[in-house]
Amino acid sequence: MSGKKRKAVSKARPAKPEGWTTRGRKPRTEWEQAFWRYLAITVVMSVMYVIYRWHPYYNRNNFKPWHPFFESVYWTWVVLGIPYCVVTLRKFGGRKMDLTDGAVHWAILFRGIFNWLMEECRWPSHIWKNRRMRVSVLSLGVKAFFTPLMLTFMVEHWGNMAALWMKRKGVPMLTQEQLGQMNGLEVVARVTAWWDYLAETVPRLLPTWQGFLDFINVSRWAPGEKWFVFDLYYQLLFFVDTIWALTGYAAESRWLGNKTKSVEPTGFGWMVALMCYPPFNDISGTYFPLGRSGTLFNDESLLVACRVAMLAAFTIYVAATIAFGPTFSNLTNRGIITRGPYAFIRHPAYACKNFAWWMEYLPNAGSPTTFLWLICWNIIYGLRAWTEERHLSKDPEYVAYKKKVPYVAIPGII
Repeated sequence: MSGKKRKAVSKARPAKPEGWTTRGRKPRTEWEQAFWRYLAITVVMSVMYVIYRWHPYYNRNNFKPWHPFFESVYWTWVVLGIPYCVVTLRKFGGRKMDLTDGAVHWAILFRGIFNWLMEECRWPSHIWKNRRMRVSVLSLGVKAFFTPLMLTFMVEHWGNMAALWMKRKGVPMLTQEQLGQMNGLEVVARVTAWWDYLAETVPRLLPTWQGFLDFINVSRWAPGEKWFVFDLYYQLLFFVDTIWALTGYAAESRWLGNKTKSVEPTGFGWMVALMCYPPFNDISGTYFPLGRSGTLFNDESLLVACRVAMLAAFTIYVAATIAFGPTFSNLTNRGIITRGPYAFIRHPAYACKNFAWWMEYLPNAGSPTTFLWLICWNIIYGLRAWTEERHLSKDPEYVAYKKKVPYVAIPGII
């Protein structure tokens, strides 16, 4: 059969099964509405479960913490999902919720696919044309991609903090071989081995009062103490940042007031955002490699000044994340934020992160190419800000915010 004939046959198919109508039907009960919402979300989570469990990318070592986290969330939903849907319907139910509820959108899409497969209806492309449906699908893509990353980043920063503290206290970390031996024991022996290890190491890791007094007395710091403080504070900043981001991505709920209003609609907007995160930054990092190419200066006072400026900028960056509360998310509009650093400029996170990178790499910019790559990353983040401006400017609330806060990145300048 030719392509034109297939297309004609496809068009000849009805959008809905013959005789399908909602007229005369009794309205669904509260429990029926809850069940269909629960079923739609469970299907979506099950598909994600399979992807996370079997896709090679998510079987890399850095995603090991993600698997038990998602499994616990998945089975919690399986057990408690219906009561949650019932309670949510009682609190927020109504026509407005039906129109904006992602679970309803997924149920409609799944019904359209079922009708296409089983009732000889046409492919439900008409459903995708609905703006709210596109928001639900794209929002799922954002959460599915970023939530695992935020958890792995959080665990990484926690591990780095633990390693720094254990090194300071002179407590050796367990090697991979020792971990394998302990985890390979029988359950009782494993619990005993871990108990003995923690009973021995935890008292050595606890801070002491005298240690605290010595720490706040900067004049008594040992040589190199400030670098330990800088490194620990850096890891702590991003540990807090990733916890906040993880909450925003993983916990979208009407109870938190962080439902997605819109999602970046263009491929270019997605591209400039995703190229800043794994695995895509493996490619962008190859073309624009940030690294240490030598020594521009090694004066300790200048090195300390750069490190302090870097940490100050990253502090504002994390404060910008915290200002979002549970609404934090890339590529989405979950409400316009005007508090915290956003009361002064519209993109404080991007501005501070890029300034911090200059302070981080400046001492070791032994080659002019280092400056070139930094400028390239500045341009990438500038494009991210531009695409976000274009997206958010469709929201009248953001238009009003732009009038109130006219500066994009530098107060009083730009």
